[in-house]
Amino acid sequence: MQQVIPWTQVTADTFMYGTRLEITEQATYFENALMPSGCVIHEWKMMTVYSTDKTFPQLPILKHGRTYRFTFDFDVEPAGGVYFKINFKKRNGVELEHIIVQSHEADVTFPDDAFSYDIQMINAAATSVCFRAIVIAEQQEMKVNRALTISSILNEQSETSTMNIICVGDQGLSRDAQQGLHNIILIEHAHQDDIQRIVTCLEPLTRGYVLNVIGYTSYTNQLAYQVASTLDATAWVTSKSDIQDNSAATIHEYGTMSHSPHQLVAPLFHESRPLRDLDRMSLNGGMQE
Repeated sequence: MQQVIPWTQVTADTFMYGTRLEITEQATYFENALMPSGCVIHEWKMMTVYSTDKTFPQLPILKHGRTYRFTFDFDVEPAGGVYFKINFKKRNGVELEHIIVQSHEADVTFPDDAFSYDIQMINAAATSVCFRAIVIAEQQEMKVNRALTISSILNEQSETSTMNIICVGDQGLSRDAQQGLHNIILIEHAHQDDIQRIVTCLEPLTRGYVLNVIGYTSYTNQLAYQVASTLDATAWVTSKSDIQDNSAATIHEYGTMSHSPHQLVAPLFHESRPLRDLDRMSLNGGMQE
């Protein structure tokens, strides 16, 4: 199953105050430099009541427990100026749960207890949006895991005595996550049974560098600690509480997001945002960025 959902009409859920809107066959163009952040730009619904909504359903019916790839085809100025919220609802219309999507695609499982859903495009300081479509495609029931990837050394600095190994989460890294870091190695699509392969690949580096293994989500924190404890390296994690036995390696806890004024909007940030809080001078062996 694959459904393509364009934006073809103005509804009661379209933000029109001060908006310039142009709907064409290829795309819908939205401009509003004064629209407050957090407001819904437009909404697509699986269920409508024509007498009140004055529109027909735009979204396909999904099967309970099935996983779908949601692809959002759009351009926005400035970058990151919109995000999408998928709301799952009970039969009585009350929200069951929701998912925030800040990238152009996400794999979403339709909850067993959900009766319907809607999708909202929400403003995050956008001035203009060129929206083409939402594509919803059912994933194969047997999903093939992507293979472990260990990158070459990025931003290599021969005079730096440290090697910074980042365990990358499911969403990948934001564009500025690596900025200012020297001698970076990225570990992607890693699973628990890959740890020995990772250690074997990285072990030769212990004879010439001080190794830092960095996590930033609950899972990557655990992975970073397990790799660091085997290599006698330092684990940099955002929360020691993610690690059950933390006596086998040196742990450096970093990141202030949970204690910052941004705590309420933290779900809107990319999951790799905590990497911005790393002590880059220490990770670069005392060298300036």
